Amino acid sequence: MIYVAGQVFGNFVFAMSLRWARGRQFHYLTVGTINYAVAAVLAVVWMLLNRPPDFDLPVILLGAINGLQYQISLAVLFTVVEFVGIGITFGIIRLSIALPTLASIFLWGEHPAALQVVGLLLAFVALPLLGADAHQATRTRPGRSLQMWGVLIVVLFLSGTGFTAAKAFSVWSTPDYQPLYTASVFVAATVGAGFVWPLRKRFRLPDWQAASLRHNIGLGVVMGAANLFQIAMLLRALAVLPGTVVFPLAATVGLATTLVGGMVLFGERFGRVTAVGIVLSLFAIAFINAN
Repeated sequence: MIYVAGQVFGNFVFAMSLRWARGRQFHYLTVGTINYAVAAVLAVVWMLLNRPPDFDLPVILLGAINGLQYQISLAVLFTVVEFVGIGITFGIIRLSIALPTLASIFLWGEHPAALQVVGLLLAFVALPLLGADAHQATRTRPGRSLQMWGVLIVVLFLSGTGFTAAKAFSVWSTPDYQPLYTASVFVAATVGAGFVWPLRKRFRLPDWQAASLRHNIGLGVVMGAANLFQIAMLLRALAVLPGTVVFPLAATVGLATTLVGGMVLFGERFGRVTAVGIVLSLFAIAFINAN
């Protein structure tokens, strides 16, 4: 269980760092780029220390898809956190595991357990409830509510795409290629920053200041280390515990700690409808991961 606790801790640090980077004192895209660059360096070192059997092209391509999804999602999350806060944002990300579950059913012929079917249904019910507070806040601003729901759907689809690539890797490859896959993820995410960077003026980011550069770098390093740490802990946990234990436990506890962190550190609060959505999300995540 120590590895599951490590994964939850790493995910918590990453989520809180992401929320911090949303503040006006940070240059969000710079922090995000440093995050992936640091993770890429550490992942490549890990790969070199644990050489894969060969540089399998499908593994690299799947990792690249996941990594580009990471970078694009980072940009989209800038807007999502403004709408719904960090706790609900990660709740929506967690619910996107419904997409690889559906892919497993329709692409790989897996037969879902009864609890998984219940979890998928709960996910569809929980998603609009999670956006209830943001919808209420944007009702007085014409067009803003529609934009909010569009962004939430985009982040759900993007996160689901990344999870599906990871699922494809687990189906088509072996654990020997995990270091290669992880390195491909973070190298692609770092390269993807070059495509997002030209859009920086749209983010209304603060002007560059030499005094704040050190803080941006520091936060980016913390994010990158936490990012890789939580993935490494997840892989270690899966090596000693069944996925039916690891995934529901890590997902539900991880979401709960992120919600609490958002409330305690950033004063995030939820209405009753959103609270119901949170509870349904916790059950949906646990059920979808059941076998």
